[in-house]
Amino acid sequence: NNPSYGPFNATFWNSVVLYNPFTVRVHPDGQPHLISDPITFYLASSEGGSLAPAQILIVTKSIATEIATLAAGSILALVDLTVWIDQHLSAADVTAWALLLAIVGALAWPRLARFGERRVRAWLLALVYIGVVYATIPIFPQLWHGLRIHTGDSIRHTGSVIIGAIAIWSAWRLHKRVQGKQVGPYLLYAILLVAYIALLIRFGQFPAERLHLLEYGFMGVLLLRARTIDRSPRVQDFVICWGLTVLIGCGDETIQWVLPQRYFELKDVGLNAVSGALGLCLSRLVTGGQQQ
Repeated sequence: NNPSYGPFNATFWNSVVLYNPFTVRVHPDGQPHLISDPITFYLASSEGGSLAPAQILIVTKSIATEIATLAAGSILALVDLTVWIDQHLSAADVTAWALLLAIVGALAWPRLARFGERRVRAWLLALVYIGVVYATIPIFPQLWHGLRIHTGDSIRHTGSVIIGAIAIWSAWRLHKRVQGKQVGPYLLYAILLVAYIALLIRFGQFPAERLHLLEYGFMGVLLLRARTIDRSPRVQDFVICWGLTVLIGCGDETIQWVLPQRYFELKDVGLNAVSGALGLCLSRLVTGGQQQ
């Protein structure tokens, strides 16, 4: 008997093996309490060999389409956010807040000037970032929903795409610093990369969780930069900045605990801590412990 491929061809179905393994659970209609245990299975290619050029082309096209959809959807979501801000914040409010901040800055600067302008700017950037993270906690579900409207299922790749771009940039910076003269840094980079990939896979079902890797990894780097803006970082600097990142992550979860329809999760506290540690390790590896 000749196989039937429906509206597609054999090449299309053979490309599905790239998404192995598959896991399914079933239950009788209307009886979800009788759901079965997960069953995992693998599909095999009818060709039994390596990927055909046509399959590679299909996969490449699919990845490019997903990234293009994500990029276009993100731009549209930013437009929506801009419109929303324009509708909810009047020019008078913005002007008033800007004036208030200017007055506070003018009053505080004489006391802060002794720390140096670069250090003050670095700490201000870190504090603003922390403020943005905390301020967006109540509205993050709405922001994520708005992004999903424009990007569809492509939204699940957000964290992966950004981390992939950072990985490429970090590899370039690392090679530029090491110039292939040492093997150790490349091995450490490979270990960090495997850790990031493992976490991306681990949280594949919850794409929003992947953003913690970016959010708190960057948090740790900003804190380290602020603390060591005028010198090379020492081991205790990394430990202190990691500890601060963990505390800020605990504050994040505490805010979610008191908000309606948000939840405190120890899992997220742990993920924030791991994300901060990975970000600091990557920063140390890329910069070689030099002043940032």
